[in-house]
Amino acid sequence: MLNDKGQTLLIVVFLAVAALIFGVTISLRYVTNVRNITQSDSSSRALAVAEAAVERILLLPTETLEDYIDSGNCGSDCYLLITGSDGVNAEANVTLSYLGNSSSDYSLFLNKDNTSEVSLSGYPDNTSLTVCWNSLGGDLPSVTALFVYGSSGNYSGDAYSYNSVGSSHSDNGFSEATAQLGYQNCFDVSGNVSPDILRVKSIYNDVTLSIVPDLGATIPSQGILISSEGTVSEQVRKIEVLKTLYQMPTQFDYAIYQKSATDALSN
Repeated sequence: MLNDKGQTLLIVVFLAVAALIFGVTISLRYVTNVRNITQSDSSSRALAVAEAAVERILLLPTETLEDYIDSGNCGSDCYLLITGSDGVNAEANVTLSYLGNSSSDYSLFLNKDNTSEVSLSGYPDNTSLTVCWNSLGGDLPSVTALFVYGSSGNYSGDAYSYNSVGSSHSDNGFSEATAQLGYQNCFDVSGNVSPDILRVKSIYNDVTLSIVPDLGATIPSQGILISSEGTVSEQVRKIEVLKTLYQMPTQFDYAIYQKSATDALSN
């Protein structure tokens, strides 16, 4: 009889421990799921408030944003607080900086057969610059450039066309780039009075260009970098948006290189 009671007690203890383990396991899984849902929700809110802050900044004129950068303070325009219906606060802080406006190399990514512009308004007169790139495999890219200078009604342009070192397209009539400044491929653009823009185009492959200013010169501002950091609870999300200067699309090249005043796209 005593043995039966002992066995019964062991069974009861075993069942109690099993039930406790099962309950703790279920509770931990529930707590984990709730925590994951909460973190996911907070992360989504942090991203949303960061985006909202950027959208609000983009409504402001470029001149206002430049004033903010120059003064080092954009006040309440760079802070956004949104309180949800559940009382949770979502806040975002925005920082502004110039894209370019530096004596460092200016990096520019070009898709194959696409053209982009580098503003040279404010670049020193009669000061050269260098266009460089590295070849990362595949069909080696070639680069064309048009340096536009002068004033309204009296613009001029100098054209440049260069293949990468070792290019298989040497029969296209382009010059061959040279290795310099730590890059595999470079060519120099001679300066002139009243520099305005440099239009560059990639051929045969995508390419990341580096526009290297002459010693002591500064690449002018190419737009504004907007960085926004959203925070909800302990979740932080960051986004960056570029507000670039206006530029003509790739199709504008055909108007620049037009050979005939009467026969459209004769080139």
